[in-house]
Amino acid sequence: MKTINVLAILPYEGMKEIIINAAKEFEEISLYAYVGDLEEGVRIVKERSDDQEYDLIISRGGTAELLKKELKDRTILEIQTSFEDVFHAVLLARNYQEKFAIVSFPVIAQRAKELCVLLRYDIEVHTIRSEQEAVELLKKLQKAGYTMVVGDMITALVAKRFGMNPVLIMSGRESIDMTLRQAQQLAIMKKKISGECEILKSMQQTLPVHFTVLDEQGNVVESNVKNTEENDRYLAFVQENIELFKKKSDFYLERRFGKTIFIIHSARREMDGETLFFVYGRSVYMEVPEKKGGIFLAEEAESEGYVFESSFGVINSVGQAREAILQCCDSRLPVLILGEPGTGKDAAASSIYHMGYNRGGAYFIIDCELVTGKEWNQFFEKPTSPLLDVNCTIYFKNIQALSSVTEKKLRDLIEYTNLCKRNQIIFSAVVRRGEEKCLMAEYILNRVKCFLLQALPIQQRKKDVKSLSVIYLNALNVELGKQIIGFEPEAEEELMNYHWPGNVTQLKRVLREAVMRTKECYITRNNICMCIRNEIFLAPDENVYNINLEQSLYDITYEIVCMVMKQENMNQKRTAERLKVSRTTIWRILKEHETDLQPKGV
Repeated sequence: MKTINVLAILPYEGMKEIIINAAKEFEEISLYAYVGDLEEGVRIVKERSDDQEYDLIISRGGTAELLKKELKDRTILEIQTSFEDVFHAVLLARNYQEKFAIVSFPVIAQRAKELCVLLRYDIEVHTIRSEQEAVELLKKLQKAGYTMVVGDMITALVAKRFGMNPVLIMSGRESIDMTLRQAQQLAIMKKKISGECEILKSMQQTLPVHFTVLDEQGNVVESNVKNTEENDRYLAFVQENIELFKKKSDFYLERRFGKTIFIIHSARREMDGETLFFVYGRSVYMEVPEKKGGIFLAEEAESEGYVFESSFGVINSVGQAREAILQCCDSRLPVLILGEPGTGKDAAASSIYHMGYNRGGAYFIIDCELVTGKEWNQFFEKPTSPLLDVNCTIYFKNIQALSSVTEKKLRDLIEYTNLCKRNQIIFSAVVRRGEEKCLMAEYILNRVKCFLLQALPIQQRKKDVKSLSVIYLNALNVELGKQIIGFEPEAEEELMNYHWPGNVTQLKRVLREAVMRTKECYITRNNICMCIRNEIFLAPDENVYNINLEQSLYDITYEIVCMVMKQENMNQKRTAERLKVSRTTIWRILKEHETDLQPKGV
C-alpha cells in the first residue's frame, strides 16, 4: 500500500510528542507534526503545503475549526476530546478550593457540559469561538472572583496573561490513536475514491457525448466539452438555459450549432444539500445534403434572415398576417401555407419555426421543385433521414411540384408513421387563380388535421403596404448603414397605388433599390417611380397582370398610356418614346378620355 502523508498541527509540544510516538505503530502513515494554534496553525499549513502534498491534516479544537473555514478544499480531521480527557481535567480541578470555570471552544465545551450534567457537577461551562472572546470572557470572570479556568490551549495562554491558574484539557494517547486510525481509514477511502474519479474522468473525456454539470447559478462544475467554436456555443447555450432545466426534473431538447445537431438531456439531482444539473449533449450528423439539390439543413443565419423577406417575419409581421402567424406558432398541428408567388411563404415557415414550440430543433427545408428522384429515395429510405427522426422541423415547399409517385410515398409516410406528430411539419404550395388545383394541398386539407395559413397578395391587403414599408425601411437602414427617416407623401402614394404583381418580394426589392439610391433623409416620388420602372424591364409580363383584357382595345390602350405616364413621372415625351408613338397621339388618347393625366397647356 502507498504511504499516507499526514500533516499534524498541535496546540502544545507535549501532544506533538505523543502523536509522533503513536504514529510509529502505523506503518502506512508518514507523519509531519508541528506546534501552532489558530492563525499560526493555518499559516504553517499553507507554508508546508507548498513543499509537500498531504493526504489529510490533523488538528484539535479551535485550530481545527479555523482550518476547516480557511481551507475548504482540504480534508481536516479533528482530534476528538473524549469524556475521559475532560473527566481527568475536571476531576483535577475539583480539588481546587477557589472559584473556577470551564472555558473552551465548542467541541470541548460541549463535552464538558455533557459530563457535568451526567455527574451532576455544579461547574460553569462557557463556550468561546475566538481568542478575542476568550480575552473578554476571562476579564469578566476575573472581576467576578474566578482565579482558575479549565480549557484548551488558547484559554490556558490567555489565563496566564491575566495571572489566572490554567488547567489544560489534554488529549490522551487513546484519543490520538483513534484519530490516527480514522486518518488511515479515511486516507485509504480517499485514495480509492480518487482513483475511481480518475477512471471516471478518463471515461468522461472519451465519452461520445458532451457531459456538463451545472450548479443553480449556471456555473460549470464539471465538463468534458472541448474548446472549439461550435462547442463553446453549445456550452454557452446550456448555461443560458439553466432556468429551463430548473422547471423540469428531466428535460429534453434538440438544438443545432453550426452543422451539428445536439440532442440535449438534463437531470436535476440533490447532492449534499446542493442542487446540481447533469446535462448530456449527444451530437448527431444528419446525412442530408446542405444546399445541394432540393433538400438541405437550413443554416441558422439563413433561416433567421427570412424575417425581412415578407410580412410574416418575426419582427415585421403586421395586421392579420401577424395574428395568423401567432396562432400557427401556438399550435402543434401541421401547417399548410397557400399563396401566390412572392407572398412570403418561406418567411412564414421560418417564422413558425423560430417562434414555435420546436425552435430548439433542427430545421430542414425540402424544395419539391428541385429534389431529384434519387434524392427522394435516399430521403425516404436512409435511417439517418429527418423523416425518421423526432423533434425536428421539416418544411416541404412547393408541394404543387410533387410527382404522383413521390406524392404517394409522402402520403403513406404521413398516414402510417405519425410523421406530423413526431415532428413539426410545414407545407407550402404556390396557387394562382385559374390554374389547376394542387392535389397534395387538397389531400392535406381534407385528410390531415392541419392549420391553414393564407399568404394573401398585396392587392388584397393594400392597407398593410405602408406599415410594411416602414418596417422594411428600418431593416434596410440597419443592413445598409443608412439613416432614412421615411417617404415623401407622393412617394407613399406611389407605393399604395402600384398593384405589386410580384407581391411582398417585389415590394422589398423596390424598397432596397430606393434606399440604395437615396442620399437624403426621405425617399422621393421620383426615386420610387424609377425603381418601379426598372421592375418593368426586369419582369415585363408582370406589368399587364391587372389590365382587364376583356374590355375594348380602345380602353386597353388608354390604360397602358396611363400606366406608362405615371411611371415616367407624367412626362409625355418619354411616354411617347417608350410606346413608339408621337406626343400628339398620347395627347389625343388622354383628351378623348378626358383624364386628369392630360398636361395643362397642351
